[in-house]
Amino acid sequence: MAEYLREWLAARKEELTVNTYAGYRAYVERDLVPAFGRCRLLDLRPKQIEDWVAAQRRAGRGRVTLYRVVSTLRNALNHAVRSWRLKFNPAKHCVPPKPRAEERTCWTPVQAAAFLRHNADQYADQLADLFEVLLGTGMRRGEVLALHWSDVHLMDRKLFVRWTLSAVDNGDLHFNQPKTEASRAWISLSPRVVTALHRQAALQTAAAQEAGWRAWSSPTRTELPCGPSGCSTSSANAPPNSDSPGSACTTCATPPPAS
Repeated sequence: MAEYLREWLAARKEELTVNTYAGYRAYVERDLVPAFGRCRLLDLRPKQIEDWVAAQRRAGRGRVTLYRVVSTLRNALNHAVRSWRLKFNPAKHCVPPKPRAEERTCWTPVQAAAFLRHNADQYADQLADLFEVLLGTGMRRGEVLALHWSDVHLMDRKLFVRWTLSAVDNGDLHFNQPKTEASRAWISLSPRVVTALHRQAALQTAAAQEAGWRAWSSPTRTELPCGPSGCSTSSANAPPNSDSPGSACTTCATPPPAS
C-alpha cells in the first residue's frame, strides 16, 4: 500500500494545485502509510479501514480531518479500480459523513465600519488598507494578497481577480488560478477601497525609493512592487506579466529580488 499510495500521489502532482497536493501528501505520509502501508493492496479490506476510523475517533481526531483522510484513500483506490489493479474499492463505503459547514456570521455595515475605524485608530499600519479591500470587495484573502497593479484600474474604479496566493507549510509561496472560475471576474471598487489602494500605492512608492528598488525595476514603468499587497514571492513562482490594454494604473514588470 505504501508504494502504491506514493505512486498515485506522484502521478497526480501535475494536475493538482500546490495546496491540494500538499494536503494529499500530508494525509498519505502522516496517516495512510503508517496505518495501511504494510498491507498489500489486494489484501486491504473495509473492516481494517473502519477499525482505523473508529480508533481515530476515540483518540479525538477531528471529523473534518478524518473525512479528508479517508476521502483521499478512496480517491487513490478508485484509481486502482479504474486501472484494473483492484476489482472493488474497499474504502468506498468507509468514508465518514461529510461534516456540515458551520453557519457563518457576517458583520453588519456598522460592525465592519467600527472594526476598520478601530484598526486605523489603534494600529494605523498597512493592514488597515488590506482590511479595507477585503471588506469592501468580498475577495478572498489569497486573492487580495496576489493582486498586481496591472489588474487594478483606479481611474475606472475596478479590478480584475486573476491570481490567488497560496502558502504551503506556512512558508513556500505560490501563485495559482482563483479557486473557482466565477472568481476570475471584474469587481467594482467603492470610494473607500479606491482611497485605500491609492494610499497603499503611495506607501509602496516611498518604500521602493527608500530601499533602492529603482536599481532593478523596469525603467519604462513607475517603480512599484508587484502588487497592492507588496508581494514578496520568488521569481520562480511569479505569474507571467498580466498587463491589460488601456490600464490606467502603474505596474511592475519584474518580481522583487529574493530576500
